[in-house]
Amino acid sequence: MKSREVLTNALQGLGCSKDAVEVYLKLMTTRSLSISEIADRTGIQRTKCYLVIDELLEKQLVFNTIERKIKTFKACVPSEVLRLLQKQIADTQDLHSNFKKVLPELAPLHIDNMDKPKISYFQSKEAVKMVKQITCNHDFRSIFNPRLAYENNPEILSEYRSAIKGSNQEVRELITPKSTEFYDLVKSLKNPKHQVKFLPKSFEFYNDIILYDNKVFFMGLRPGKVGVLIEDADMYKSFSSIFEALWSAS
Repeated sequence: MKSREVLTNALQGLGCSKDAVEVYLKLMTTRSLSISEIADRTGIQRTKCYLVIDELLEKQLVFNTIERKIKTFKACVPSEVLRLLQKQIADTQDLHSNFKKVLPELAPLHIDNMDKPKISYFQSKEAVKMVKQITCNHDFRSIFNPRLAYENNPEILSEYRSAIKGSNQEVRELITPKSTEFYDLVKSLKNPKHQVKFLPKSFEFYNDIILYDNKVFFMGLRPGKVGVLIEDADMYKSFSSIFEALWSAS
């Protein structure tokens, strides 16, 4: 990398604007120049040159002198650029150290919009596809009403069996009401990790509820009902607690 390019990158690293870099490079390779001369040699408007010089003076990259009663400006030596870079690194390290100390106090104050639940809706056919995608590719827990599902779609149990046949997923399902047909279906899958328990008759669910990967999926079992997918850790934990309580009691 050429020395001029390295110097340009260093000046930019110190926060110098494009015009400030150009003026510094011009002053470094010439004698001291007045504002008018800087404007003439760089093509930067004279009024803007005052602002650029103020920027460089503030960063201690130029200094001024008086020649024949005219104020002129000269670039500092390149080693001063290195000193300023080293100072910037030290300041940044101090800032990093101090920020690291207070980070535990700041973290609880942060309101993260990403904590908002992500909710997706699926029309009836898309909802059925979503159920198949979940049950074929993920470990899951569910609360399911096979009687209601069967009444509205007589093929649903055979479709379900075809979808998960041969899978080795860890599955636990709470069924309401008791369904010998569904139990026999699960038994025929010959997956020892697929468990079924039956809820008491007093429990009646009208949606298929599936828990997986910090998500909760609801699917209406009556004709025309939609599916709703909620991606939210707190929602998932809450329904997981309900599921586990029902599982233990069944």
